[in-house]
Amino acid sequence: MPSLDAVPPTRSAERHWFDRPLPGAVETTLSLAARALGFPTVRINIVHQDLQHTIGFFGVGDLCPIDREESFCDVVVATGEWMAVPDATIDPRFSGLASVVSGEIGAYLGVPLRGPDGGIVGALCVIDPIGRVLTAEDTWRLQQFVPIIEDQLDLMWQLDAQERHPASGPAGPGAVVPWFRPVAGMSDHRVLGYDAVARRVGPDGGVTDPRRPLVGRPAELLELDLAVAAAGMAAVRGWQRHDSRLKVNVNLTAAVIARPDCLTLLAELAARAGIKPIAVNITLKEAPAWSVTDLAALATLKGLRDIGFGIFRGEFGTVWAGLDQLLWFPCDAVRLDPALTAALGTDVGDTMIRAVTSMAHALEQRVVIDRIDTLDQARAAAALGCDRALGAVWGDARPPAAVNERYRATPVGAAPQGVR
Repeated sequence: MPSLDAVPPTRSAERHWFDRPLPGAVETTLSLAARALGFPTVRINIVHQDLQHTIGFFGVGDLCPIDREESFCDVVVATGEWMAVPDATIDPRFSGLASVVSGEIGAYLGVPLRGPDGGIVGALCVIDPIGRVLTAEDTWRLQQFVPIIEDQLDLMWQLDAQERHPASGPAGPGAVVPWFRPVAGMSDHRVLGYDAVARRVGPDGGVTDPRRPLVGRPAELLELDLAVAAAGMAAVRGWQRHDSRLKVNVNLTAAVIARPDCLTLLAELAARAGIKPIAVNITLKEAPAWSVTDLAALATLKGLRDIGFGIFRGEFGTVWAGLDQLLWFPCDAVRLDPALTAALGTDVGDTMIRAVTSMAHALEQRVVIDRIDTLDQARAAAALGCDRALGAVWGDARPPAAVNERYRATPVGAAPQGVR
């Protein structure tokens, strides 16, 4: 393969090197990516210094590092662009590589993976031992899984860093405030409420997710979540003057359910904000592997529902949330794991989404899908039975002032707005 100018390893590449097994959520995402694209093998390859490290894969392979010069993914890292090789045996750049001569790689498609600092750390790639036609649809589909893998790797790094160097105190300068993502109905695209997400606005105006550095620090994470939830409830109260049906989704680590004062605490937050519990949906994140025998947690969830709160299961479809849990877990809706959205429009993705929506609807539960960025995706999700959605179709996360402006321009009592 012709040599490319060496690209210095980024700090992110070091962060993404792990000496531990990948968690089940990453493995699930990789298997879904392989099946969605119809490839036998998918890999996460990190290129660092003179070596390529395979830190996770589905299908055929191992975790043994190889020389960088023997790597297809080195080209992706060096150029910062996706690369498709329909038949490596006749491509002069790669035909002499050991992986091609041995018959391991016949066709290759790789897309860049970036670290938290924006530097390219490696590639997400799919491999077939037999040459094949690679289409623009294949590239687009693989790219849909990139932000999910990047997200999961960053969470792993945060947890790893916290375990190696325990920290406490604020996770960076700047105020933590809620930003809001519109939640829309799939039937008419009307905005039904807002998802309150934590954001830290730094002195330089930069916006980051303050929950990330608190992974592995559950008490501080819960404190942050409750503060953002309180501010989110208060903001939505003002917007209800324009549409009394608006609801707020608050994201809380599931550790809140273990607090003996959980019901009183959340009811007081709603009361202080001037809204009723029925206007609040609680999305549980970082949920433990609950079972039907966790009677105290299940009783608390039932109590929250009894006084009006909606309970949403976050990231449904990962290893901790199986279809059987819909039968006994008291909730009003499930929020699909973003990996399922990435597979939307493929046989495996549509089959899995349809299975969730069919069972949820039979149990009188709604289904929420995230990262819907095009109207075609919205139509496909609606056809599969999804009831609510978030994504670029209706707008990304925005500060309260931006939402205030939207309603300031809308007279009280005017028809609700849908797709912008």
